[in-house]
This record gives sequence, C-alpha cells and structure tokens, in this order.
Amino acid sequence: MAKVRQLPPELANQIAAGEVVERPASVVKELVENAIDAGASRITVAIEMGGKKLIRVEDDGDGMEPDDARLSIERHATSKIARAEDLEAIHTMGFRGEALPSIASVSHLVLRTRTRDAEAGTEVRVNGGALAAVTEVGLAPGTIVEVSDLFYNLPARRKFLKSDVAESTQVSRMVTQLALANPTVGFTLTSGPRVLLRCPPAGRMEDRFYQLHGERPDLVLVQKEAGGLRIRGFIAALAEQGPTRGAQQYFVNQRIVKDRTIAHAVIDAYASATAKERSPEAYLFIEMPAESVDVNVHPTKAEVRFHQQSVVHEIVRRAVQESLGSGPVPELRLSSESGSVQAVNLSLPSLMASLQSTTPGWTVPSSAPVGEAPGGFPEQSGIPCTSFGPSRQSPGGLGQSRIDPTVPSDVSGQLWGVTAQSSGVSGQPSGEMLSGTLPAVGGQTFQSAGVGPGQSVAPGAVTIKPLIPLGQFRHTFIIAVDDDGVAVIDQHVAHERVLYERIMARLTDGPLES
Repeated sequence: MAKVRQLPPELANQIAAGEVVERPASVVKELVENAIDAGASRITVAIEMGGKKLIRVEDDGDGMEPDDARLSIERHATSKIARAEDLEAIHTMGFRGEALPSIASVSHLVLRTRTRDAEAGTEVRVNGGALAAVTEVGLAPGTIVEVSDLFYNLPARRKFLKSDVAESTQVSRMVTQLALANPTVGFTLTSGPRVLLRCPPAGRMEDRFYQLHGERPDLVLVQKEAGGLRIRGFIAALAEQGPTRGAQQYFVNQRIVKDRTIAHAVIDAYASATAKERSPEAYLFIEMPAESVDVNVHPTKAEVRFHQQSVVHEIVRRAVQESLGSGPVPELRLSSESGSVQAVNLSLPSLMASLQSTTPGWTVPSSAPVGEAPGGFPEQSGIPCTSFGPSRQSPGGLGQSRIDPTVPSDVSGQLWGVTAQSSGVSGQPSGEMLSGTLPAVGGQTFQSAGVGPGQSVAPGAVTIKPLIPLGQFRHTFIIAVDDDGVAVIDQHVAHERVLYERIMARLTDGPLES
C-alpha cells in the first residue's frame, strides 16, 4: 500500500494558511497591503472581538473586474508578477498570490469589488476555501473584504489565540506601523463602536509621525543619502533619560521588516557614543533600489536580505552616529524640582552615603571636626566643599568636608572614604590612603596635594588638587571642579581604589589573617 498520498486542496490550503495567517493582525496586514498595492488613498479597518469574530477592510483603490475577482481566491493567482525575472526587483507589497486563498480557507470570506468605470460591482463568497456564490452588487469603486469566524474550522489554532484585548492591541500596532510606512494614505481603525486610530493623508513622514506619536522632543531626526540608500527617521537622543530599551521599527521600501543588520548597526552606533549598553527607541525608513534587496525570504515577508549587507550596515551606522552628534547632549541638573539647591544631595559625603546603601563593603565614617574650606577656595553658600588635599586636622591625608549649615546633622562631618576601623588599620586615618605617590596608571604617577613637610614630590607626578563637588550624574559619576577645570569621577572606580589601598595597607602595615 502506498504511503505517499496527494493531499486534498482544502487541507493543503489550510496548511499553507498556517504560514501566512498566524492571528487576526496577520489577516489585517495582508489585506491592507493589497489595498496599498491597489492604489488606495484611504483605508478603513474594522474589527470585532479582536478580529476573531470579524475583520473588515475597505479601500478606495482600483478594484477588480468580475473575472479577476473570481480568480483572486485561487492559489498562486496574482496581478503583480508574471515572470521569474520579476522576483529580482519587487515593487509591490504582495506578489505570491497566497493571501486571499489562505485567509479564505480558514474563515468565511466575502469579497466585494468594483472598478471605477464599471456600472456594478462583484461579490464573491467563500466558506472554508470552497466557493459559495458569485453575484453582482452595487457599491462604490474600490474593494471591501470581510473575514468572519477566523479559524472556525481549525479549533486547535483558534484556542491558541489570545484574549480580545490582546488581539486588538496587536491589530492596532500593525495598523499603526502600516500607517507610519505609508504617510500619503489615510487610515481609520475601529474596534466595535470605538475609534482606535484616525489619520488623514499626510504629505511627509514627519507629519505622519506627529499624527501617531505627537511631539517627541526626546527623539533626534535622522537624514542621510549615500551609496544609493536614503535613510530617514527618528532615534532616541543621548540626553534621553528613559529606559535603555525602546521600540524599534524598521521599514525597507515601505515594508515592515525585522532585520539584524539594521538593528546591529543602530546598537553599534550608540555603543560608540555612550558607555551604557542601550537598545534605543528607533524608527528608520530606508529606501533603496528594488534590485538591491530580496524580500522573498520569509513566508510573511517580515525579513529581507540585502545584496550588500556590509554597505547597508555601515551607512545606517554612520547615519545614526551623525544624528546623535547633532542632537542634544545630556544635561547635568543641579537643582531639585522646586528649583532650590539641596546641599545634602550635592555634597560629596552624602553621595558616598548613598553609595554605601548600594555597594557592599562601603562604609561612611561617623563624624569629624569641621575645618575651613581647603585649597584656598572661598566658602560658597549652599555648596559644600570637600578636599582631596591636606586638612588642619589630618596632615598628609584627605581633607575634611566643609558642611553647609542646611545639611542634616547625620551627614555633617563625613569624609569621602572608609573608616580606619573598617580598613583594618588601627589608629591610621583612612584619608592617608590617598596621600603620597599613588601607583602608576597609564605611565604616570599621581601625587596628592597632602605632602607633608620635608617630603619630596616624585618627578613627573601629577598633583591631585582640592576639588569642590557639584553633583552626581546618572548615579554613576561625580562632577567636581578645581582651579584647573572640571573633573569627572567614576564613583565605582573610586570605591575600587579605596579597597585596593585598604588591601595594600594591610599587606604592608599589619599581619595577614589566615
């Protein structure tokens, strides 16, 4: 008995539908793309129960003749390509002739269409892939496709659909992306009696983006033309204070795609501009010759393949880098929301106190006498002063903190460092850890300003001068000033330095614990 058998057309269509129709949003995508290919200037999408009960797509495009309407529900019937050579340069959204027959095989489908010069339209009804009726109807020029009871004949597929709200969200996201990719087409989306989206035709991509997302000052405009590519869009600015991950939408010749080459180029551009790894919000529209990209590599046409992948990667990366360079720079905010300066938040000891709560092993000393502002700096109202040089109470070590009277008493007198008790060095001020000459870093040695009488300064050593802290940036860097300019201190690296000096002190001045 033969084991290989020919599958009936109905079953073959249902299997093929699994590649094209995943959920209601997939049906909306295929039908809207057909409407765009038909030259529609306005498209209306209506859904009920998240699209599981009804999906209705109406357009004012060219429409079809009666014979074309009957043939459109047959598998591999299309008006968009005719020869194998046409696959080398595809200019339309669809081209396989699989959408309508695949959708019709898993639903009840009604197709109504009329050309502009025809006196009447044509209605085609299909139930589960079987043609039910073809009749003449009256309607305006264009096409209306109604899909009801999706997956009614495939209970196993239907039970995997999400809730009505979740499926409605997916449909809304898909229509938003299609509207963003086609600014000259007007879009309307309704879910039952509610209007979810209404966008009149716009002349430019920037206008459509404003219709959908409103004013976005946190995004930077991207514009570049090179190597036959034209790139436009928006990306998150470096000054953006939001999450490190954001929505990323890429369009190639108005087609929504998921492409690793473009995504990697964007992340690579940000990696050269910021120390923190980011997967930023990005909306990029790439236009290129149709023969330079292959869109026939995915069942739902969601992925593409570039003929010159490295060139595309480099142009996108440079476009993003240039836009980041022209965008706003991160701002250092030194005032609270009320506009008044909070000395406790700006003082270096209080910053170290906050580090104590987030970094294991970090200890802030209790209290110490208050001295004058070190280094000859005048006292500044509201801005405490901390010195890395000598103080009158601690010769040769870290200076004391100049505490503003408005700082709470539990913060006053704190030093930047660790206590002598916690460092394991009995009777030695912790500030002495940074006095004298520090080990060479990058070919240089560093000499603190706290050099006692009779001590010599190493030739070529860099002197660490007293610093005035201004504030903390992104909970990572301390911004301070001295008489030479501005200093940026990585507080975590400073902590590692203190731990290193603690270990060196234990190795040289005390017995090692077994």
